[in-house]
Amino acid sequence: MIFPGIGLLLVLVAVSLTFVDSTGGIDYSWLSMLCGLVGALLLCGGGELAGIFGARLLKGKRMRAHAMGLVESIELGRGIFNGRALVSLVVSFAGEDGMAHRTKTNALVSLATLSTYEKGRPVVVRYDASDPDGGILVEPAN
Repeated sequence: MIFPGIGLLLVLVAVSLTFVDSTGGIDYSWLSMLCGLVGALLLCGGGELAGIFGARLLKGKRMRAHAMGLVESIELGRGIFNGRALVSLVVSFAGEDGMAHRTKTNALVSLATLSTYEKGRPVVVRYDASDPDGGILVEPAN
């Protein structure tokens, strides 16, 4: 919720900068455009996307274990970005230790493959074997 709030504030700053006269050789148009662009990205879910991509990059290096899992629930997020939907998934799987795990994760899923993440569908789960409940990456099962 913080990213949309910051985005709204930046958009308001951008709008207010359009009413400021350029005096003393200072041109506020570039600053206004930058604030407006960053604010719009944050309002449209850019902060969530950055969090997902950043987490995916960090997690991908640690997540060597994999298992077959089952989608327990799927919830669509607030937007579609380049033909991909932001979704929240609850996935259950059995780890290498034989214990059952149930984890919630966010993913950016192509609209063409969205049906492969329906409730009850099998998925491939990648996770850190030392902390299976710490976070997962989910891919559709072939």
